[in-house]
Amino acid sequence: MTLDERVDAASLQDLASFDPDEMVADLDQIVESPKVSLRDLYYRWERTNWSAQQLDFTADKTDWDALPSDVAERLLWVMSMFFHGEECVTATLAPWVDSAPSEEMQLFLATQLADEARHTVFFDRFFGEVIGASGDMRDRLEWCRPRVSAGFEKTFYEMLPSVAKEVRDHPRDLAVFARGVAMYHILLEGTLAVPGQKFILAFCRGRDVLPAFRSGFTAVARDESRHVGAGVRILQELIARDPSCIDAVQQLIREGLPHAIHQFQPPNADFTYLTVLGYDTVELFRFGLFSLNKRLRAAGVPFPKLDRVRLPVLEAEPTFPDRPLTAVQELMRPMRDQITPALVFQGLPMAFNPAGAKGLNGRYQFDITGEGGGTWVVAIKDGTCEIAAGPGDFDWRFELDTDTFIGMTTGDFMGQEAFMLGRVTVEGDPILGMAFDQAFTPSLE
Repeated sequence: MTLDERVDAASLQDLASFDPDEMVADLDQIVESPKVSLRDLYYRWERTNWSAQQLDFTADKTDWDALPSDVAERLLWVMSMFFHGEECVTATLAPWVDSAPSEEMQLFLATQLADEARHTVFFDRFFGEVIGASGDMRDRLEWCRPRVSAGFEKTFYEMLPSVAKEVRDHPRDLAVFARGVAMYHILLEGTLAVPGQKFILAFCRGRDVLPAFRSGFTAVARDESRHVGAGVRILQELIARDPSCIDAVQQLIREGLPHAIHQFQPPNADFTYLTVLGYDTVELFRFGLFSLNKRLRAAGVPFPKLDRVRLPVLEAEPTFPDRPLTAVQELMRPMRDQITPALVFQGLPMAFNPAGAKGLNGRYQFDITGEGGGTWVVAIKDGTCEIAAGPGDFDWRFELDTDTFIGMTTGDFMGQEAFMLGRVTVEGDPILGMAFDQAFTPSLE
């Protein structure tokens, strides 16, 4: 039996046994197979319908009460955003159904609206019966609202309703509809929801806890694989009818991706919010961006270059997880007061790993402000690394101060953590940007 057949045939209870990576692989199959049509995805919806009321949360309540308080608080942070996210998308999807430019799109989107309502009920039951939030759904949403991040507020409570209004006010406008699909299916579901599902399910499966939640959330992941796959199919059709839809999608991603990233600034600048759950900022960034890139590529949309992006500064004293230093960081940390950016760039070619840089061709510009600062360009091409002083053409640019640069170099924190703290401005091609570290990471062989 193939993976898609096993996923479709699984009962609600059996879904708890699926590895989260299998659900990601199922999504990839749907997106990348040219044979899967919107009608096929509609039929898949008929085959895989499930009931949120059938879940028995008795064991989940016992498991939740036994979780360490720090783990429960971190799960609440992520789950609160999922609960609010499901309610937001349920409340805003109707304009997509009304404005869809074909009947096949309308049929599928109508099933998606029913799915989103079911996901909201699933989370509402979990928050009421397992976590113990009292009252009705609105009370429970308000109870967990303080845990929702500022970036989430911007994405779901400002940008999503704005895009929904555009879709509603311009029915059958292909470019506007493409923006809407990019927002809803590609950015919110394909870039934000899928990574969250993968890591939360991996946590629950690894600890063998929350069995009913695991079943229901895996069912949610199965539903959203259909949604993301449908979004790719819709964009393919829209672009075939009007190539200007490519520009519309790219502009939406440029506007929305910074808010989506902002969503994961951790409370109180405490980066253990992620590592306590078994993953870190690098994994989240990498998986989310690469997931977005796969969906855009399948739809026929090149990943857009980003304008200057810098997150709001987190004023709290940051907390970083313990992690081993590299050999270079071990060597440099005792010399921290003597290190300058110029010295780092002078020695960077010695840390270059051609195997890690295989297939990587890009120019990275570092604009470093403050004492000892300056501008350097790191050119990686065909397994070689060259450093030049002064500005030039770049594919990806970093702007940061000297203290932040030295802190990253000596292992005080990672580049992605510095970005999340609001200490780094980035610009250009984020896929190349994410690949920079691998060119300077020692091989494990």
